[in-house]
Amino acid sequence: MFYNIAVVGFGLAGRLAALELSKQHQVTVFEADDEHTQNSAGKIAAAMLAPLAESVLCEADLALMGLDSMKRWPSIIAELESEVFFSSKVR
Repeated sequence: MFYNIAVVGFGLAGRLAALELSKQHQVTVFEADDEHTQNSAGKIAAAMLAPLAESVLCEADLALMGLDSMKRWPSIIAELESEVFFSSKVR
């Protein structure tokens, strides 16, 4: 079944939802600012994945999901048309 879906917000969660949904549906994204705004979650540290740093503040299962999501990023990035900086180095 094919749906017309609206995604409100183009932060990290909105971008990932739109990317996945667009594989099978028509997606329209609504964002208050320009998608390239320097203050968007996709442009600042809000889009940073740091499950080890967050693990001191969250439940263990949430930290484990964060670590699992780090493994998924290369395949997600490979689907994008634009180049994206990604580093999985532990310092």
